[in-house]
Amino acid sequence: MLKTLIRCPNCKSKIPIEDARVEIPEPEKSTWRYTYYLVYTFCPSCKQNLNIKGEKKGAIFLLLLIFALMALGYYTHQKWTIVVLFGVIFLGPKITQLFIRVENA
Repeated sequence: MLKTLIRCPNCKSKIPIEDARVEIPEPEKSTWRYTYYLVYTFCPSCKQNLNIKGEKKGAIFLLLLIFALMALGYYTHQKWTIVVLFGVIFLGPKITQLFIRVENA
């Protein structure tokens, strides 16, 4: 329901970002502690490669918003900040979707 949707620039279909990603393990770089993956993003319907920009910006903005609401609730002792905080956490994928843009590879 609350998945991060992207729109393919070629076929204009909306797809969840989780369905567009494929992870391929890279055994020659992997160690016993960590497994390295090559991550490819492509549209499942038109098979076109995609570049996704702005995920880190969206995640940083979301974390800053959550910490700001936590600090505001701590210093003001208001109950509405808790409700807004849970709303922001629940709508996190949609908030980060505002920062994500898709380009052709």
